[in-house]
Amino acid sequence: TWTHQAHPDPIGVKSKLICELARKAVSEHRPQGETVAFIDFQCITQRPFEEGQADRSPKEFEQFQAALEAMPRLYMMADAVLHLEVDSELTCLPGEGGRFQVDCAKLDRARLEEI
Repeated sequence: TWTHQAHPDPIGVKSKLICELARKAVSEHRPQGETVAFIDFQCITQRPFEEGQADRSPKEFEQFQAALEAMPRLYMMADAVLHLEVDSELTCLPGEGGRFQVDCAKLDRARLEEI
C-alpha cells in the first residue's frame, strides 16, 4: 500500500525495498526468462500532482487508458504480486499529520474537485 496520495513513495523507501526484494528473489530462485517489475505509479502517467505540472498529453492519456485496460491481465497473470507494509515512521514527511484551522471567510475562493 502507498502511504501518500499525491506521490506514493516521496522519499523512496518502498522503491528501495522493492528493488532489494527483487534482486534477492532473482538470486535465490534463478527464474528462467526476464524478471520485470510493474510499479503502477511509476509506470503509468499520472494526473498532475504538483503545482504547475502539465496535464497528460493526448498520447499519454491514450497510453493511460490502455494501461487501465491491461491491469486485470497484468495482475492476474503475474507470477507474484507484492504488497509491502512499511513502518509509517520511515515514510513520514515533515509537517505530516498536522492540523490546520482556517476561518470560513477565507474559503470563499476554495474549489473542490472530484477525482
